[in-house]
Amino acid sequence: MTFTPDVGSAVRNADFIQESGPERLDIKHALIVSIESVARAEAIIASSSSGLAISDIQAGAKYPERIVLGHPFNPSHIMPLVEVGGGRLTSPENIAKAMTFYSSTGKKVIRIVKEVKGHSRTIPAGVRDLDADIFGTR
Repeated sequence: MTFTPDVGSAVRNADFIQESGPERLDIKHALIVSIESVARAEAIIASSSSGLAISDIQAGAKYPERIVLGHPFNPSHIMPLVEVGGGRLTSPENIAKAMTFYSSTGKKVIRIVKEVKGHSRTIPAGVRDLDADIFGTR
């Protein structure tokens, strides 16, 4: 593994790129432009966004069909789950490739079939309910 502040050297030869920038559309757009300027045209770009719609992130992208949702649950080095989905312009083939990639890393893929902003907003409530049921906090 190599760490670099240079986007070009980080993504130039990558087949799969995981973008995990802040949840701000202006920053996501700048990252996508920067990545697309040097990445191979067939490289998949997965955004770990949980509050923004992938269709909104795709706006202005040169290759919007390759931008997918790839949202690992946190802490990602412990939690095996990752949500995968697409926006209006994401190709089904690239969603399938993203699912295959994450599965090959040992992740359990949850396919998000309907795009919504803040798709993971119900997780905290579910975790609270789970904790209450297991630990008897109610």
